[in-house]
Amino acid sequence: MASEDTRDQINAELKAALKEALKRIAALEAENKKLRAKLNMNSSNSSRPPSSDPPWTSINKNQAKRDRKKRRRGGQKGHKGRNRELLPQDRVDHIDVCKPARCKECGKKLRRDDPEPQRHQVWDLRDFASFVTEYKLHALDCTCGARTRASLPEGVPQGQIGPKLIALIALLTGKYRLSKRAIPELLYDLLGVTFSVGTIANVEQLVSDALAAQVEEAEEEAEQYVREQSVVYADETGWREKNKRAWLWVAVTAMVVVFKVDRSRASDVARKMLGKSYRGVLVSDQWGGYSWVNQRRRQLCWAHLLRKFKGWEDRGGVAAELGQGLGDLARKMFAYWYQTRDGTMSRWKLRRVMKKEVIEPFEELLLMGGFCGESSLENSCCNLYLMSQALWTFVRVEGVEPTNNTAEQSLRHAVIWRKTSFGTQSEKGSRFAERILTVVMTLRRQKRPVLQHLVESCEAHLRGAPSPFLLPQAAHALPRTSVRWPERLRKN
Repeated sequence: MASEDTRDQINAELKAALKEALKRIAALEAENKKLRAKLNMNSSNSSRPPSSDPPWTSINKNQAKRDRKKRRRGGQKGHKGRNRELLPQDRVDHIDVCKPARCKECGKKLRRDDPEPQRHQVWDLRDFASFVTEYKLHALDCTCGARTRASLPEGVPQGQIGPKLIALIALLTGKYRLSKRAIPELLYDLLGVTFSVGTIANVEQLVSDALAAQVEEAEEEAEQYVREQSVVYADETGWREKNKRAWLWVAVTAMVVVFKVDRSRASDVARKMLGKSYRGVLVSDQWGGYSWVNQRRRQLCWAHLLRKFKGWEDRGGVAAELGQGLGDLARKMFAYWYQTRDGTMSRWKLRRVMKKEVIEPFEELLLMGGFCGESSLENSCCNLYLMSQALWTFVRVEGVEPTNNTAEQSLRHAVIWRKTSFGTQSEKGSRFAERILTVVMTLRRQKRPVLQHLVESCEAHLRGAPSPFLLPQAAHALPRTSVRWPERLRKN
């Protein structure tokens, strides 16, 4: 009897140990699967940027093979060449007349002129030189005993750098992303002048103050213009301020780009930029900071969703089957969208084919994914299903794009700058960054020269005159994004 009790006790202990081991194995397998999924993440199946992909990853290898197979180096067949047009005679600085002295056959002297000589123009630079002006401030005595010293003329800076050079330094920093150590070297090589790194930092603050007046004056009208637009593309990316986590926000319209550096990624920043009364369509990613916008006036970025589905496909199992099905429908959607964008498919036909061939099967797959047995996958499918109205706004509303590439393209310049400068080291530096980025990217969308605007801004700041306006005209007169709402949605 004792031996049987001992045997039962041992069996019970073994069963308990086996149950505990199986439970631990299941937990380790889940952890291993999760870590493998993170290890296999790249720019094609997640929100990671392409610059984070190692050169030995399969995506880069396949891309290199595909490029070598399909394309040759240089211009492709059928590519139209582009030649620089000759300037008119009145815009040429110097004309050098070249005549042959003798005939190349008999050696006889040639004296007449060619009525239509061949024109050949060469672009070059004049001698690099800086221009130095010295101001001698005399101090004169009066018969009353007072001594009066002359003041600097209006518009002359207190420092040793003039407005044009100040604007050039700001251009090199804010648009061409040169570091504070590279700019003095460039100025020495080009102009033969020497400046310290601290001087460059002081120049940035002077430019920030010069832009502050126009940005702050135009900010309300610029943001009001953003709020009045029918379509706004918004995004945010990580930033560093005083070596602490911060966020760089951007809102993009047809003519205006507004940047904000903030320590918060909460919805309050987006509300401040767009305004609580914003009634247009917001195109963004799935970040919860934009969830306060009505779903019928919001468009989720399908480029992000397509990468998410690719990530599910790479995970294997149920996720792979679901990701492949959703990805195929997304690619079919893009094919229809390209036809509509190019004018080969009407809007009416787009709505009809999208409803039958994409929207209905897509939502059915999301419902199936909500009961697939994997908790993380179920949550993602349920969240997408609950936001389904924000997936198809571009189908209902003409003028809305299905991706947020417009905002991401505006952020790309700032992201590259962040990688080389590691963010900003003070709040004043953050203000300079957001102001110079707002000016540079806004003028780029308006196709206006940045250097000329910076020179005018610095000269006006030094004279104490009103700053040039960032917008070409009053905000209310700027063109609105062309959007056509369906009749049943206009009242909402």
